[in-house]
Amino acid sequence: MPIDFTLTPELEDIRLRVRSFIDTVVRPGEERMGTTEDLDRSDYIRIIFEMRAAAQQQGLWLPHMPKEWGGMG
Repeated sequence: MPIDFTLTPELEDIRLRVRSFIDTVVRPGEERMGTTEDLDRSDYIRIIFEMRAAAQQQGLWLPHMPKEWGGMG
């Protein structure tokens, strides 16, 4: 019997949202970081906090944590 690896519509939506988030937030954030020689510590931390805030705004923060702890459940 073959195994069906098709995602449910709900999981497919999350997968697409995560992919978009990586393309529009994480990759550009990493490019802004460049090498650690180009930034001081406060710039580096600011970019990380910006990416974290964007993840929270888009409902992608802490996918493994329960909703009562601020996660996706």
